[in-house]
Amino acid sequence: MNTPSRSTSISPLKLAIICGVLTAFPAMSIDLGLPAFADVATALDVSIEHVSQTLSFFFFGFSLSPLLGGPLSDRLGRRPVLLFACAVYAIASLLATTTSGFDSLLLWRLLQGTGAGIAAVLAITVIRDHHQGPDARRLLSYAAVVRIVGPTTAPTLGNLLLLLGTWRWIYGFMALGGVLMLLMVAIGLPESSRFRSASTKSNGNTFESAQRRSVLGDYKTFLGDRLGMSYALIIALTFGSHFSYITGSLYVYVNVLHISTVAYGAVFAVMALCLMLGSLLSGSLARHELSGDFIVGVALVVSVAASLTTLLLSGTGHLNSYNLTALLSVNTLCLGLLTPCAQQGAMENAGQFAGTASALMNALTTGMGACASYVEGLLLVRFSDVPAMVMSGQMVILCTGALLIFAMAILRKPAVLARSAAP
Repeated sequence: MNTPSRSTSISPLKLAIICGVLTAFPAMSIDLGLPAFADVATALDVSIEHVSQTLSFFFFGFSLSPLLGGPLSDRLGRRPVLLFACAVYAIASLLATTTSGFDSLLLWRLLQGTGAGIAAVLAITVIRDHHQGPDARRLLSYAAVVRIVGPTTAPTLGNLLLLLGTWRWIYGFMALGGVLMLLMVAIGLPESSRFRSASTKSNGNTFESAQRRSVLGDYKTFLGDRLGMSYALIIALTFGSHFSYITGSLYVYVNVLHISTVAYGAVFAVMALCLMLGSLLSGSLARHELSGDFIVGVALVVSVAASLTTLLLSGTGHLNSYNLTALLSVNTLCLGLLTPCAQQGAMENAGQFAGTASALMNALTTGMGACASYVEGLLLVRFSDVPAMVMSGQMVILCTGALLIFAMAILRKPAVLARSAAP
């Protein structure tokens, strides 16, 4: 059965809060330390440019660790891997508060990213373990809301901690958060892998079977799932479009449209609010059992239209801070709308390798975001006189790619299922 046993049940609200917190800490761990860059540089006698490497090391650990943690959770269960990830994050954060050298700080940031990456990916897997269909979409939406609250408040919180103490207070706060995550998982989150739990009822045969499966075989199975990979690619491409906005918007707003950095901060807050509203709306629509595929399709069409409009306005010289903010808000709202639906679609048939599928989906998403940011950076250097066209043009390409995948794979899903069911 797909439904967890009574012994492993957990209320939907509690599940959404715990999993939302687990997914929030990676972004918080990045944004919380941004205000302390100058203080870290002074204390450890390095340049601010060197301090920025702490983000790269964190992101490296965050991106790669789930590729191991996901398959391990399919074999050992979610709880032990999650507890280990939270412990690694907490210990690394604590050690960062006492470090006296920059190289050791990079190591602790790498381990922080390792723990945070595994925890964030398995949070999505745990929701998939407990719920499917509209219920899973609804909980993924609400967990996303919790996740978004974290990074939107992190810079302010970082500044407050700097007022109270030194940059070490920030890492001390991260350590406290890691301990709280560890306690939440230990006390409030039961084992959700039905295959791991089933092993205790079948003399370990189910668990042993999972251990004998090849990790590469699990990845191959998910890569061969046309529908699952289609949803995963849609998430990756739309996330890449969002990274295009993040990479280019500061230069466009401040250097081209000539707004202040304070006003740009307000724009960034508006985008975060739109992302949160999109996630809330997605959860509300799931409650009314509106088709997830319909939501994804409409959101993609609107995203392409908004991006194309931005490109046309920038090319004709009619782009200003007001219409750009409105169009980017539409894109961000659509991202919040479609992501829970696509996540649920990608994980729906993952079954006993849900952790592996979630890890691969995360790798595709973060990889696409990194590639989009890198390519846009190169293009902004090459075409520095038209940064708005570079940003919006890349968004058009990525959103259109996602829409084409939706049209070729997702829209044909009923026909595929009908053929597979035919005698």
